[in-house]
Amino acid sequence: MFSHYLLRNCEKEIGLKKICLLFGFLIGLSALAQNNELNLLLNNIKNAPEDSTKVNNLNALSEEYWQTGEFTSALTYAQEAKVLAEKIEFKAGEGRAFINTALIYWKQGDYPKALELAFYGLRLYEESGNQSGIARAHNCIGLIYFNQENYDEALVEYYKGLQLRESIGDTANIAGSFNNIGEVDAEKGDYDLALKHFEIALTINQKYGNQNWAAINLNNIGNIYVLKAGQKNISQAEEMSNYQLAQKYYLDALGICQKIEDKQGIAKSYVSLGTINLRVKSYDEARQYFDNALDFSKRIGYKEAIKSSYGGLEKLDSTLGNWEAAYQNQKLFSLYSDSLINEENTRKSMYASMNFAFEKKETALKNQQKEEKRQQFIIIISVSVGFVFALVLAFIILRSLRRNQKQNKIITAQKELVEKQKQLVEEKQKEISDSINYAERIQRSFMATSDLLTTNLPDHFVFFQPKDVVSGDFYWAANLPNGSFLLATADSTGHGVPGAIMSILNISCLENAVEEKQLIEPAEILNHTRSKIIERLKKDGSAEGGKDGMDCSLIRFDLPHHQLVYAAANNPIWIVRQTATMELIELVADRKPVGKGDKDQESFTQHTVQLQKNDLIYTITDGLPDQFGGPRGKKFLYKQLKEFLLSIANQPLEQQKMRLKEAFLTWKGDLEQVDDICIIGVRI
Repeated sequence: MFSHYLLRNCEKEIGLKKICLLFGFLIGLSALAQNNELNLLLNNIKNAPEDSTKVNNLNALSEEYWQTGEFTSALTYAQEAKVLAEKIEFKAGEGRAFINTALIYWKQGDYPKALELAFYGLRLYEESGNQSGIARAHNCIGLIYFNQENYDEALVEYYKGLQLRESIGDTANIAGSFNNIGEVDAEKGDYDLALKHFEIALTINQKYGNQNWAAINLNNIGNIYVLKAGQKNISQAEEMSNYQLAQKYYLDALGICQKIEDKQGIAKSYVSLGTINLRVKSYDEARQYFDNALDFSKRIGYKEAIKSSYGGLEKLDSTLGNWEAAYQNQKLFSLYSDSLINEENTRKSMYASMNFAFEKKETALKNQQKEEKRQQFIIIISVSVGFVFALVLAFIILRSLRRNQKQNKIITAQKELVEKQKQLVEEKQKEISDSINYAERIQRSFMATSDLLTTNLPDHFVFFQPKDVVSGDFYWAANLPNGSFLLATADSTGHGVPGAIMSILNISCLENAVEEKQLIEPAEILNHTRSKIIERLKKDGSAEGGKDGMDCSLIRFDLPHHQLVYAAANNPIWIVRQTATMELIELVADRKPVGKGDKDQESFTQHTVQLQKNDLIYTITDGLPDQFGGPRGKKFLYKQLKEFLLSIANQPLEQQKMRLKEAFLTWKGDLEQVDDICIIGVRI
């Protein structure tokens, strides 16, 4: 529906370079991984006892097939899960099966049936008290309303799901709610708000490795840039930039969908790429993408994408003057539109909604009547036994006194046991805290001391803000045999205790390169350090050896000659220089880590930079740019950090450190710190 919305709003057209990326070879790899996952689920189900675990595995198998467009298999396993869940009275599992079945009918365009099943699933989830399931059911109902163009009702359901997910801390699935809300914003024309919601969803999905949802987010972001490009009163440069961004996001989404073999996602991406190529007059590429989308969608029975494909072909043929083909495509587009949205579907959907509300009230009334009868029965029984109770009251009181004496002894013993356990827990907690604090002292002993830095770099500051007591970020320095001074600013894999252990390994490898191998060139030091890290992590017990390591900037200061020699892995180095105005110069870093990777046989690049008096050199890790905060809960970002450093460059370095800390705390507010932070400033 979102892609067809773009087609309806095609007004501006500009030329772009033809871009076509082939990801076919990835499908084989993703298919192998998917088959392994499906085989594991099938093995778990085979000969398994009929319990809640088997229900969950059947539902998971249905969801795997649903994601890849194999709706027949998905429906079969959802029905098996429903039958077994009902048999063992596992309402949460039965609700999940209903929602899975509703999503299958939704994908196939049978919206009334999908809505009816979704309401049943919601009721079962509510009866089981499963808050996560209730949120999923609201989201499913919102999807169906959205495809019927009932946007207000869809938004109500999406926000119900979002509020529930936020209340139970279901962070990974919050992304789905933000994405769906963004789609409603887009349909209503609020593109900036839609872009904000899509970007929040993309950040969360990338963090939790939800590739299929990340692809959907990328595709939707691309749609927004196409819509923004089609707005009136924007410059040609803005229009060109929006088209380029849209095509980039579409291709990124297609690459992910082909990699994970997400058939619906591939079909959507083909439609989106056809749309953008139509806009920029790349007609051959547009036809190829629309034809691919149509063929792919027909094979998996994806009616929404079939409708969008015919809509795109109708627009293309009309543009080229192929009136007969345009007419045929328009008829097919209308046919599929009518099958998805018509008055009968709307009437049945309203009936399903009203029927659900009626059944819910009827169930509540029956429960109330049942409770009243139960209370009446209790009163009758109470009166009947009242006389007998009076006769035995004296006996009960005597017996209770004796029992209380025994219970008092038991309570006293239990209280003493609880006190001992509390004391034991407090002792263990103190031991853990002491251990972590001791670990912090050990880690700090590996890092550069204040005396060493002050002696060699008199005018400097270090803003070091670990997320936990111990840190994955570190800074390290050494005097070299040739009289120059070496400074490293690094971000190890992970944070907390694992990150701290990794940082000690990284520092040890750096020290080995400098102290034992007597290396003085930054590139050679990073090359040797990488080799030592890879060699050490080969022993971690995994088949290929660990891929951990660090991002690092390594600078050799030759202050008598006013030179800076550096090599950097992912971490940038910035120089603020006073010219006519304050200018920030970014020193490029190699796009590879100090550790195992695709380019671990390539040498790091070494650069020499001539310094000027009063130059300010900043080395940073990604902790502050990646921190969420501000009025909209977004990342601080490198751009804002650059602007902030330029604004305080004239201030003394110790004051700059205080300003950085204030900016971080103000931006973070009540949110959690997401990563370790390390920023070092040096004035020449």
